[in-house]
Amino acid sequence: MAYVKGRLEQLARIVDRHLAQDPAEALERLGGQLGLSADELGAVEARVQRLRDRRFSMPVSAHGATGRGGRSQNEDAFLVERKLRLFAVADGMGGYRGGATAAAAALRGLRDAVAGGRVDLEQAVLAANEVVLETAARAGYHKAGSTIVTLWLADDEVRLAWVGDSRCYRYDGARLAPLTRDHRLFGHVLEQALGREHVVPESVVERATPATYLLCSDGVTDVLGEGELLQHLRVGPKRLAGAAAAIVDAATRAGTRDNATALVVRVG
Repeated sequence: MAYVKGRLEQLARIVDRHLAQDPAEALERLGGQLGLSADELGAVEARVQRLRDRRFSMPVSAHGATGRGGRSQNEDAFLVERKLRLFAVADGMGGYRGGATAAAAALRGLRDAVAGGRVDLEQAVLAANEVVLETAARAGYHKAGSTIVTLWLADDEVRLAWVGDSRCYRYDGARLAPLTRDHRLFGHVLEQALGREHVVPESVVERATPATYLLCSDGVTDVLGEGELLQHLRVGPKRLAGAAAAIVDAATRAGTRDNATALVVRVG
């Protein structure tokens, strides 16, 4: 067993050096050279993908803030997992206890899925949905649910997935671009949210370039337009740490009726 493990690790290291070329071809060629079985080769492929997902050549910084806004309690939550380069915002619903519980469960389920090797972010969001369903059922919060928007930096890609109306924007130094589409039927009635049996996440994948990403709940976007958001993101690196708190404060001053959460992620 130790011998096989050593062979797998040797092949994984070799293949990782070939990833910039053709990883599939490198796997097939080197697997044949070492006489690996189909099961062994499958194990190496999974390991190589994990190696790729750990690679990210640009510096990353992230800062989040959340506030009660116009509510008496806060059902929003955000996630900053620097080691995984995983970031998310969740907006809970279903009454304070149910909403806060659902948001926390969503972020916990997402983190555990990515840390456990889920390389498809949509699948990780579906895993988070299962955790919300199980947690709400155990606690008796039958109407509990949560939105989620998540950003994962892996293999020099920006991977984004979401369910609900929490949003993500990209600021590239010139313009602010929305990357998500609200899952709303009308008004504040959601088309879908975590905590429901049938959920279909949407996702976007793009090559990483220097940019600032803003993840936020609807308590921010209901009262602040893109021009106002841009004012807070168009700052130097030393002031970027305060941008999330400034956005939450601005939403509160603008009279948001909901909780307000902002998470700013700088790439490059």
